[in-house]
Amino acid sequence: SFDLKKLTRLVEEAGFKSLKHSKNLNKVFNRLHLSLFLKALPFPIWKLADRFFNLITDKPTSLILLSKK
Repeated sequence: SFDLKKLTRLVEEAGFKSLKHSKNLNKVFNRLHLSLFLKALPFPIWKLADRFFNLITDKPTSLILLSKK
């Protein structure tokens, strides 16, 4: 299991440069089943709600790190 700090360190130790990251699918957001309520709304609104929960609890299910050699 990784957090952003650990993943960035591993990538940079391997000779890559971290460019940007994304935290997705907040665990609290999913446990409250809010995606079921928001699924009829446009994706940008759903993504905004997920981003809000990640700011509050910082418990993403997935972490994406864009890197460059």
